[in-house]
Amino acid sequence: MSGNPDFRNQAFGLWFQRRASGIKEVRTSNKVFLARKTLSKKRHIEKYKKCQRKIGTYQNRKIAGSESFK
Repeated sequence: MSGNPDFRNQAFGLWFQRRASGIKEVRTSNKVFLARKTLSKKRHIEKYKKCQRKIGTYQNRKIAGSESFK
């Protein structure tokens, strides 16, 4: 995104319009945004944990030298 200044300016323009039309609106949208952010963060953490589990089992099997996982 940093490589495309047009897009950034456009996004900022939209945000500024919303801000000018009513600060209350911005506050609510920000709450929604924050809620979404935390949700996606939780999801990401869950995914990461799952991946770690998978990696762990893979390493254990490799050490054990089981043929089924090769």
